Amino acid sequence: MEYRDSPSLSVEQCVDRLKQATTRYHVRDLVDLQGRDKVLTAWNRLDPLTKSTLRLAKEFDGTIISRASFDGRESEPV
Repeated sequence: MEYRDSPSLSVEQCVDRLKQATTRYHVRDLVDLQGRDKVLTAWNRLDPLTKSTLRLAKEFDGTIISRASFDGRESEPV
């Protein structure tokens, strides 16, 4: 996901970009290009599940967590 060539986005477009983010770097790029205030406004419009997903992505650096990681079974995303 590349944000470098993004023109000024609306808050709703920032919400969409946040929903697409899979790493903290995607969010950081969005903040750098669109400004902290606009992205914070977009963050406040996200549903709780999306916020939690982004927090997990931040903590695990975008790593996909799967059941195989815990019990050796075939990979099944959680």
